[in-house]
Amino acid sequence: MGLHHPHQVVTLALDGCVLLDVAIPVHVFGYHGGGRYRFTLAGHHRGPVRTSTGVVLHAEAGLRALTTADTVIVPGYEAVLRPPPPPVLASPPPRSSPTASPGSRSTQACSTSTTTPS
Repeated sequence: MGLHHPHQVVTLALDGCVLLDVAIPVHVFGYHGGGRYRFTLAGHHRGPVRTSTGVVLHAEAGLRALTTADTVIVPGYEAVLRPPPPPVLASPPPRSSPTASPGSRSTQACSTSTTTPS
């Protein structure tokens, strides 16, 4: 039997991210991941990330973590009409980009919905 390497999951938390959208992958892949997943919470840079509710999280890595990810999760954030900071847009593509190896993936997490009055 060959060596088993844990699947690397990175959640990219930006300032204004929705706490629930970050908490779910942290819980599923970090807390319950066992030996199947290796989880990293990344930010624009390593350090504090303020959520939309004001709770401050600590990103253990910066954008470079995306380059080694098998799966990248992008939580929703409050200013959806504002593009991410330029360094995020210019960061190297993750291993899960369309040109990546087979079996890699990326996804978005969004627990919020927007309604407009009729």
